[in-house]
Amino acid sequence: MSLKPKTEGYYILIASDIGVTAFIDFLSFLLQKTLYELIKVKASSPSLRKVNNGNNNNYEALSGLRVLFVGSFSKSEEFYLSTVIKELYYLNLKHGLSN
Repeated sequence: MSLKPKTEGYYILIASDIGVTAFIDFLSFLLQKTLYELIKVKASSPSLRKVNNGNNNNYEALSGLRVLFVGSFSKSEEFYLSTVIKELYYLNLKHGLSN
């Protein structure tokens, strides 16, 4: 499946062990998008709100996309993206975002 900027809907990503490598860039993009949205909403200065200027990533894209990640690993410590996924989850939960 290929994601386009207008992709919408609810998707479930299922991976275990090495199978997660196919989603590394996507999960990294979602974390960056979450941070961008938080800065855009919470920043006090207009210059901080323009954090996307000069960046090739279009964080406004995929705004209608919801993703559930289901991963199976023998130990979370062995999964090097566990911190990224946990932070992504907690940031979205705490701030009412849907990334």
